[in-house]
Amino acid sequence: MRRHDVVLVILVAVVALLFIWGSSFVRAEEPPETLTASIYLPRIEKLAVPTATPTTTPSHTPTPTITSTPTSSATPSSTPTTTATFTSTSTRTITSTITASPTGTRTATNTLTRTRTATPTHSRTPTRTRTPTVTWTPTRTPTRTPTSAPSGVYVLPNHTYYVDSINYLHILGEVWNNTSNYLRFVKITANVFRQDGQLLATDFTYIHLDNLAPADKTCFEILLSQPAGWASYRFESPSFWTDGEPAPNLFIYNHSGSYDSRFGWYTIIGLVRNNDSRRVEYVSPVGTAYDVAGKVIGCEFCYVSSTHLDPGQESSFEMLFTGRNYSDLASYRLQVDGDPR
Repeated sequence: MRRHDVVLVILVAVVALLFIWGSSFVRAEEPPETLTASIYLPRIEKLAVPTATPTTTPSHTPTPTITSTPTSSATPSSTPTTTATFTSTSTRTITSTITASPTGTRTATNTLTRTRTATPTHSRTPTRTRTPTVTWTPTRTPTRTPTSAPSGVYVLPNHTYYVDSINYLHILGEVWNNTSNYLRFVKITANVFRQDGQLLATDFTYIHLDNLAPADKTCFEILLSQPAGWASYRFESPSFWTDGEPAPNLFIYNHSGSYDSRFGWYTIIGLVRNNDSRRVEYVSPVGTAYDVAGKVIGCEFCYVSSTHLDPGQESSFEMLFTGRNYSDLASYRLQVDGDPR
């Protein structure tokens, strides 16, 4: 057989195989028929024809499913913050209320405005504020008008005055109880005049003792801003209540005084013992300072260190004289008072 015949036979076989293979796809439910072809070729004992085995490839391509998971975005809520602003308003009133500290610590503070109570009470604040003045500026000696001595209670003629470093006028003296009554709330008033008699200023004070015994005396100090052009001062008749009581039985002892040349101060220290059968509160020694002529140049008070004294109890005190130079202090007198309970 010629070569082209052989090629032709092979092509026919291939076409047949392709036909069989295609039929397997068209008739998928039927089993494919087997085609056997016997080809006799010259000079070829056996011809092996390859059998094509169809392979079915699934055409289904799975489509991925996208699942959308909602994402919750939490928006933080704004919490308002309240800021509280506190404004401290400090109101300070400068007064010259003379008080004493039970701890014995003194604070020196000049006072420009004084607060006075027209009717004194027994309520005392155990804090004393005074201003020591290192230097004393002497001024002219004005013409003082002699005062008449009222019957019963009157100001003694040993009064004096001085002007301190902040231009305040201090008028000091003693009041005498020439009656048979125990006096309370003894008030002394001073009027300041110009040379022609014009009234320039007036002020008053109360004695430091709660009760002034008959035939006894005690000191006072009136403090006021020095009026310009003043020439004299005069005292009015003291006013008082006659319902006082005897002072409690308090005893002052072991006292002494010393002068400080650095500042011109004078200090008195001592002890007070309660010889009364009652508790005495706000125990307050009172000191009167005199010059060599017996004139009053200082009037001070303080409280004992413990402030109150039970029966038989004792406590120390320290009394400081300030405001001027006390180099002329020649003697002093001590009294003591308190509120028995």
